[in-house]
Amino acid sequence: MSKLFGFTFIRNGIKYDYSFVEAITCLTELCEEVFVAVGDSEDQTLDWLKKIPKVKIYETKWDMSLRQGGLILSQQTNLILDELKKVHGHDEEAWGVYLQCDEIFHENEYQMIKKDISSAQKMGADVISFRYLHFWQSHHQIAINKKWYPHEIRAVKLKTNISSWGDAQGFKDYTKVFESEATVFHYGHVRSAESYIEKKRDILTLYHQDSALKKYKKKEKRFDAKTKCLNFWGSHPKLMHERIVRLGEKIYNQEKKDLYVFSNQVTAMPIFLSRHNVHKLNNFIQLLKTSIDDLLIIHPNVFQKYFFKQNVPTKMCSKKARLWSEEFRLKLLLWQKGFDTD
Repeated sequence: MSKLFGFTFIRNGIKYDYSFVEAITCLTELCEEVFVAVGDSEDQTLDWLKKIPKVKIYETKWDMSLRQGGLILSQQTNLILDELKKVHGHDEEAWGVYLQCDEIFHENEYQMIKKDISSAQKMGADVISFRYLHFWQSHHQIAINKKWYPHEIRAVKLKTNISSWGDAQGFKDYTKVFESEATVFHYGHVRSAESYIEKKRDILTLYHQDSALKKYKKKEKRFDAKTKCLNFWGSHPKLMHERIVRLGEKIYNQEKKDLYVFSNQVTAMPIFLSRHNVHKLNNFIQLLKTSIDDLLIIHPNVFQKYFFKQNVPTKMCSKKARLWSEEFRLKLLLWQKGFDTD
């Protein structure tokens, strides 16, 4: 039976309005114990962490000589991973589950994650890659263009030499990856406006020399303007609900109109057809008479793709992206029409 231990790092979580309490609480719900490296903060981050049960705190001081290229982030990740390995790294069944403090798992997928880790252990994998949802400027839109990573390693076997690298986006020195269908919800770009501006300004100092900051600020502004998004009206983790409301957004959307669905494969439809305002079209004549704004075609043929365009791709834009499952893409299609799916 695999044993799960969480690990992460945080500094100035309150100052930059990170969802760090939610992220670390998520790890405590999933894991036996959570190891946290708490940097020398200018706020009450440490005091908040002391209130969370099952958390083992390691206070650290950030060496800003490692700031270029974001190396301080992997250094802090490896520092706490090493502490975790000292305690549990001798155990063949022990795994470390890593979340950065603007990431969270959905409680509906805890059992899937545990099952996948057990499966990975049995098949000789030493890391697990999870899918990602990157929320952009809102809890109801996700970024999908090339710069956004579609999946990343967030669980590692502890009895290994695996370590974090670069700016701590991922890990290295692993031998075999298990690809999970569970999803990491990434909320790094949804926070209070003032804190977000301050965080974006200061995070650049962890990557670039002071003399180059002006250039990279302009570059990031251009990138932000080109961010490609899709609507999201799915279920958020319950741990995030209070925060979503605090930031002035609603959790669910109110369905206000009828939706007409055309599909040759009825098997994918029952859960959605059970709603009183979702109607199935039975023939091509009905399809032609229906407005595209009210229409959802599940499996369009070439003709339908041309005349009834639905701007939902089959995966994220990165070349490394795996195809979305049929169920998830169906949800995406519904979300673009403003329908929630929960």
